[in-house]
Amino acid sequence: MHAFTFSPDSDHDPADEQIDVMRIRLWNPSSATALLGEFYSADRVLARWGSGAESSPIGFEVTFHDGYVVRGSHEFFRKGKRRCLLATHVRRMLERMVSQADAGFPVARPDLARYLIPV
Repeated sequence: MHAFTFSPDSDHDPADEQIDVMRIRLWNPSSATALLGEFYSADRVLARWGSGAESSPIGFEVTFHDGYVVRGSHEFFRKGKRRCLLATHVRRMLERMVSQADAGFPVARPDLARYLIPV
């Protein structure tokens, strides 16, 4: 019987791994809820919901594989026109958190380079 042990790759650092989205949950005031796994699908749902005559803030919760959660609400459409994509809004929220942490506010400081958020 032979046993082999492999040492971890010296070039591989878990801190360098990209963290992908595990789950995106969307909800609107009319009690519709969507549970998705990627930003592209979430934007398609938002476009469908935004095509109605009345646009109102949509709640969202983005959970990453490391357990980090970004939660909020945003009016993605105004007068039938798209204001921004969900990924853009989440990236802006994370950037705002980083700038608040840099200013000394007591908020979690995420490493933006590690999170896979489409451009």
